[in-house]
This record gives sequence, structure tokens and C-alpha cells, in this order.
Amino acid sequence: MPKVFKNRCALLLCGAMNALHAAVERFFLGERNSGRKGAVLDAGAGPGDITKSLQRFGFAVTAVDIEPEFRGCRSANLNNNLPFRAGKFDYIVCLEVAEHIENTRHLIREFSRVIRNGGTLLISTPNIGNIFSRLKFLLTGEFFCFSRYERKLGHINPVPPWLMQESLEASGFRVVGVKASEYLRLSGLDNANVQAKRFAARLAYALLRPFLRPKNREFLKADSLIFFARKIGHQRSALQQK
Repeated sequence: MPKVFKNRCALLLCGAMNALHAAVERFFLGERNSGRKGAVLDAGAGPGDITKSLQRFGFAVTAVDIEPEFRGCRSANLNNNLPFRAGKFDYIVCLEVAEHIENTRHLIREFSRVIRNGGTLLISTPNIGNIFSRLKFLLTGEFFCFSRYERKLGHINPVPPWLMQESLEASGFRVVGVKASEYLRLSGLDNANVQAKRFAARLAYALLRPFLRPKNREFLKADSLIFFARKIGHQRSALQQK
């Protein structure tokens, strides 16, 4: 893989995670300030930035990753069943991991199993439903964040917003909020090339606005979406989901 591309990917990842981490930290600060704490699963913890932040806030955090990068992080393959008892966690955080997993619905079913009723899941993935991604797919057959090089980095599973929402609802969650993030602006990659792509996306939006679905402008612009979902009940059976 070209060194220049590796460096650009590292900048993109850094910007993405900084923007997403800020949204997650605001949520947990609100929980702490309201007197709510509990057990957190950081699923796909990476270098441990979220784990360490939430521990500073007073939460008990269990971190897992397929290749642990820091002391205290447990090894777990999120393609498989999670090594935890049912209802163990009050919160689950899973940032920019779903696109690396072979089966999104299985992942969310496992999250539903190990989180207690009333617990909150925060899960994000690149937004392949944004305007730029739609234009890119029309012209190249590839989604935003799923180029050949990005697939080599593990982006193997594009998850459109409707699939994320339906998977959550089928697994006993209710989506209580969605946060849009334009992380390219914070990543060091908001250069002339990216700005030209954004201009094309804005032009397409202006021309096609009456025909675009969903109507939510933030969804059509966002690079990534964080879903905030509360566990409210039992998973639906496969028969009920048909």
C-alpha cells in the first residue's frame, strides 16, 4: 500500500475518532452529572482513548479488541459470540467497528444480549448514505470509505443508516438519537480535493433535493453517524423479522 495513502488514512482515522470521541464523552459526562454510572463495554477499543476517558469519569470499563493494544484490554473477536454473561453491561460503545464486522445483525444481537434492559448502546459507522457517497457509487460502484485501499484496511461491510436502524429495532433497541459527524473537516484531509468533492455534493443536493430520501439534511451531509439506542425489550425471532 502506498506510504502516502497510509499517512492519509491515519489522518482520516485520527480526525474521525477525535470527532466521535467528543460526542461520546459529552454523553457520558451528562450521565455522570445526572448521577448515573455503571459498567461499560468498549467494543473495538483500539488504543484505548475512550476506555481511559470513561475510567477518568468514574465508569467501570471493560475493553475488548481482536488485537489488544493496551494493558487491560481483553482479546475478543466481535464476529463471534461475546464472552460475557447476559445483562452484564449498562452501556456499550462501538465506534467505527461495524464496517469491519462480517455480520452486523449478529453483532447487534450480541450487544442486546449482554446489555441490561434500559441500557444504552452508542454505535457508529461511516455514512454511506451521504450525498458524496451516492455520487461516488453512481460513478465508480464504490461507497464512501469503501475504496479498494480502504477495503484492504478492513472496511468490508457497508452499513446504510436504514440497516443500522432496522437491526437495532429487531434486537430490542429503540433509537433515541442520531448524531451526525463531518470528521473530514477535523482530519487534516479537508484539502482542495475534498473541498471540490463537497462542492459537487452541495450542487447535487441543490439540484436533487426534491427527490432525495431521507429529507434530513444532516444525514445527507454527514461522514459518520452515531446511533444512540436504548434496550427496551427482547429480540424478535427470525420468524418475526420476516
